[in-house]
Amino acid sequence: MVSDFGSLKRARYIELTTVRKTGESVSTPVWLAIDGDSVVVLTMESAGKLKRIRHTPAVTMRQCNLAGRAKANAVAVAGVAEIVTDEPRQSALIALLSAKYGWQFRMAFGSAAKQRARGLPVVLRITPN
Repeated sequence: MVSDFGSLKRARYIELTTVRKTGESVSTPVWLAIDGDSVVVLTMESAGKLKRIRHTPAVTMRQCNLAGRAKANAVAVAGVAEIVTDEPRQSALIALLSAKYGWQFRMAFGSAAKQRARGLPVVLRITPN
Protein backbone atom coordinates (compact mmCIF):
# COMPACT_ATOMS: atom_id res chain seq x y z
CA MET A 1 0.00 0.00 0.00
CA VAL A 2 2.99 2.35 0.25
CA SER A 3 2.63 2.99 -3.50
CA ASP A 4 -0.76 4.59 -2.71
CA PHE A 5 0.86 7.09 -0.33
CA GLY A 6 1.10 9.55 -3.23
CA SER A 7 -2.69 9.93 -3.23
CA LEU A 8 -2.53 11.27 0.33
CA LYS A 9 0.01 13.92 -0.64
CA ARG A 10 -2.64 15.64 -2.77
CA ALA A 11 -5.41 15.36 -0.16
CA ARG A 12 -6.85 18.28 1.76
CA TYR A 13 -8.66 15.94 4.18
CA ILE A 14 -8.27 12.28 5.03
CA GLU A 15 -10.52 9.80 6.71
CA LEU A 16 -8.45 8.43 9.59
CA THR A 17 -9.75 5.06 10.74
CA THR A 18 -8.80 3.80 14.17
CA VAL A 19 -9.89 0.65 16.00
CA ARG A 20 -11.67 0.29 19.33
CA LYS A 21 -10.72 -2.44 21.79
CA THR A 22 -13.83 -4.30 20.60
CA GLY A 23 -12.42 -4.39 17.05
CA GLU A 24 -14.96 -1.87 15.73
CA SER A 25 -13.53 0.67 13.27
CA VAL A 26 -14.13 4.39 13.80
CA SER A 27 -13.46 6.89 10.99
CA THR A 28 -12.86 10.60 11.48
CA PRO A 29 -12.10 13.29 8.90
CA VAL A 30 -8.88 15.14 9.76
CA TRP A 31 -6.48 17.67 8.30
CA LEU A 32 -3.05 16.43 7.34
CA ALA A 33 0.39 17.56 6.36
CA ILE A 34 3.13 15.51 4.75
CA ASP A 35 6.52 15.19 6.42
CA GLY A 36 8.78 13.17 4.14
CA ASP A 37 7.22 9.72 3.97
CA SER A 38 4.83 10.30 6.87
CA VAL A 39 1.46 11.90 7.45
CA VAL A 40 1.10 14.44 10.27
CA VAL A 41 -2.23 14.91 12.05
CA LEU A 42 -3.11 17.16 14.97
CA THR A 43 -5.76 16.15 17.46
CA MET A 44 -6.70 17.12 20.99
CA GLU A 45 -5.79 15.08 24.06
CA SER A 46 -9.49 14.59 24.81
CA ALA A 47 -10.19 13.00 21.39
CA GLY A 48 -11.40 9.41 21.24
CA LYS A 49 -9.04 8.64 18.36
CA LEU A 50 -6.08 9.31 20.64
CA LYS A 51 -7.31 6.77 23.18
CA ARG A 52 -7.82 4.22 20.38
CA ILE A 53 -4.35 4.87 18.91
CA ARG A 54 -2.74 4.40 22.30
CA HIS A 55 -4.36 0.98 22.43
CA THR A 56 -4.01 0.01 18.75
CA PRO A 57 -1.61 2.15 16.68
CA ALA A 58 -2.56 0.48 13.37
CA VAL A 59 -4.68 2.88 11.30
CA THR A 60 -5.91 3.35 7.74
CA MET A 61 -6.17 6.60 5.81
CA ARG A 62 -7.88 7.61 2.59
CA GLN A 63 -8.89 10.83 0.88
CA CYS A 64 -12.24 12.28 1.85
CA ASN A 65 -14.13 15.55 1.86
CA LEU A 66 -14.66 17.86 4.84
CA ALA A 67 -17.73 15.88 5.89
CA GLY A 68 -15.71 12.65 5.98
CA ARG A 69 -17.18 11.03 2.89
CA ALA A 70 -14.49 9.08 1.08
CA LYS A 71 -13.83 10.03 -2.52
CA ALA A 72 -15.09 7.47 -5.04
CA ASN A 73 -11.61 6.44 -6.16
CA ALA A 74 -9.95 6.79 -2.75
CA VAL A 75 -7.56 3.99 -1.89
CA ALA A 76 -7.03 3.04 1.74
CA VAL A 77 -3.44 3.31 2.97
CA ALA A 78 -2.51 1.32 6.07
CA GLY A 79 -0.10 2.81 8.56
CA VAL A 80 1.13 2.94 12.12
CA ALA A 81 0.48 6.03 14.25
CA GLU A 82 2.84 7.33 16.88
CA ILE A 83 2.38 10.18 19.32
CA VAL A 84 5.13 12.78 18.92
CA THR A 85 6.39 13.80 22.37
CA ASP A 86 9.55 15.75 21.47
CA GLU A 87 8.56 19.42 21.82
CA PRO A 88 10.84 20.88 19.10
CA ARG A 89 9.62 18.19 16.69
CA GLN A 90 5.99 18.88 17.68
CA SER A 91 6.45 22.57 16.90
CA ALA A 92 7.98 21.83 13.49
CA LEU A 93 5.15 19.47 12.57
CA ILE A 94 2.47 21.89 13.79
CA ALA A 95 4.09 24.54 11.59
CA LEU A 96 3.56 22.27 8.56
CA LEU A 97 -0.15 22.07 9.31
CA SER A 98 -0.38 25.80 9.99
CA ALA A 99 1.32 26.59 6.69
CA LYS A 100 -1.06 24.32 4.76
CA TYR A 101 -4.33 25.47 6.34
CA GLY A 102 -3.46 29.08 7.24
CA TRP A 103 -6.27 31.08 8.83
CA GLN A 104 -8.45 27.97 9.19
CA PHE A 105 -5.78 26.32 11.31
CA ARG A 106 -5.40 29.41 13.47
CA MET A 107 -9.18 29.57 13.97
CA ALA A 108 -9.42 25.91 14.93
CA PHE A 109 -6.31 25.55 17.10
CA GLY A 110 -4.82 28.98 17.72
CA SER A 111 -6.84 30.19 20.68
CA ALA A 112 -5.56 29.35 24.15
CA ALA A 113 -9.16 29.36 25.36
CA LYS A 114 -10.09 26.72 22.77
CA GLN A 115 -7.12 24.62 23.80
CA ARG A 116 -8.09 24.81 27.47
CA ALA A 117 -11.65 23.79 26.62
CA ARG A 118 -10.64 20.87 24.39
CA GLY A 119 -7.39 19.80 26.03
CA LEU A 120 -3.86 20.16 24.76
CA PRO A 121 -3.05 19.51 21.11
CA VAL A 122 -1.35 16.21 20.35
CA VAL A 123 0.70 15.58 17.21
CA LEU A 124 0.41 12.22 15.49
CA ARG A 125 2.93 10.99 12.94
CA ILE A 126 1.63 8.16 10.77
CA THR A 127 4.04 6.03 8.78
CA PRO A 128 2.49 4.02 5.93
CA ASN A 129 3.17 0.27 5.96
